[in-house]
Amino acid sequence: MTLIELFDPCQLENAAGAMLLRPERAVYIGYADEMTESRRSALVRFLKKNAGTRFVEFVNVPRGDFTEIERAVTYISNKYAAGCVFDLSGGDELIAAAFGAVAQVMKLCMIKSDAENMTVLPLKNADSLSEERIHRVKLSVEESVALYGGAVISERDSDCRRELSESDRRELTALWNI
Repeated sequence: MTLIELFDPCQLENAAGAMLLRPERAVYIGYADEMTESRRSALVRFLKKNAGTRFVEFVNVPRGDFTEIERAVTYISNKYAAGCVFDLSGGDELIAAAFGAVAQVMKLCMIKSDAENMTVLPLKNADSLSEERIHRVKLSVEESVALYGGAVISERDSDCRRELSESDRRELTALWNI
């Protein structure tokens, strides 16, 4: 299955559909200024580890140009037409409108994933999407932090132990007081 997603400023929105559906491929369509290298790499690492998604692709579209956005969505839809699912959650309204227009013409499956409740709402042509296909997901703190490119460390991790200088202590105290 190929999941085609609207790229969203919220990484959890970007990951929810893939975590629930476990597609082999995920394609994100969005704006270059939002799909930064650090956000893309964190998402790719997260999906490969936590959703089993083997291939992740990002497609930049021009902001405010519906015709070009629709052209890009059509190209991606034709490229992955067999077993393709559109997730209309998150992202920009103009890209969502292009998704809807293309999905209507091509009779593609449309869903809306709910990142907060980790559920999938079938919208159109989603008869083939059975309940067994949808995975239940609960994220740990470590997984949530990793989704945004971070890592949780503990005192047991040797590289996190550090003696603070007196200058560091004064600066931290000043910050804490603020």
